[in-house]
Amino acid sequence: MRDGCWASFHRRVSAARRQPCGLQTVNFLLAGLLSLVFAVGLWRVGPSRWGALLIGAWAVGLLGAGAFRTDPVSGYPPGTPDQLQRHTRAGALHDLLSLIGFLALAMACFVFALSNSLWWTIYSIVSGVLFATTMALASAAFDQHQRWVDLGGLIQRISLTIGWTWQMLLAVRLLHT
Repeated sequence: MRDGCWASFHRRVSAARRQPCGLQTVNFLLAGLLSLVFAVGLWRVGPSRWGALLIGAWAVGLLGAGAFRTDPVSGYPPGTPDQLQRHTRAGALHDLLSLIGFLALAMACFVFALSNSLWWTIYSIVSGVLFATTMALASAAFDQHQRWVDLGGLIQRISLTIGWTWQMLLAVRLLHT
C-alpha cells in the first residue's frame, strides 16, 4: 500500500500519477500493444471482423489510458480534493479513451458469443454483462456516488479481471479451433 492509497478505494491508475513512468502506465501500454497484436491476428484469421475491430478499439483504449494520465480522484494523491472542479486535458483524454475501450470490450464479448458452443455463448454474455456493470459501478464510485465511493478501486479491479480473463480465454479458445 502506498502512502494514503487503499486498493479498494482508489482508482488503479491513480497510483501511476506519482511517477513520470509509473508501473501502471507501463502495464496499460504493454496490455494495449498485446491486445493490438491480438486484434491484428483476429482480423487475419479470426471468426469475426467486427470482433477484431472491437478488440482493436479496446487496445486503443488501453494505449490511451497509458499515454494520458488520469486526474487525481477521491483524495489521492494525498492533499487533492475528492473531486476536481475541472478535468485536465490529459485526464479527459484518459477517461474518454478508456470509456471507448471499455464499451468496445463489452461489445466484443457479445459479438464473440455467437458460437456453436453453448458454454462459450453463455460465458461470453455473462462476461459482457458483468464487465459493463462493474465498470459502470466503478465509474459511479469515482464520481463520488456515496454508496460506491469506498469500493471504487476494488470494483474496477474486479471488472478488469473479468475483461482480461475473457480476452485470454477467447485467445486460448481460438488457438484450439
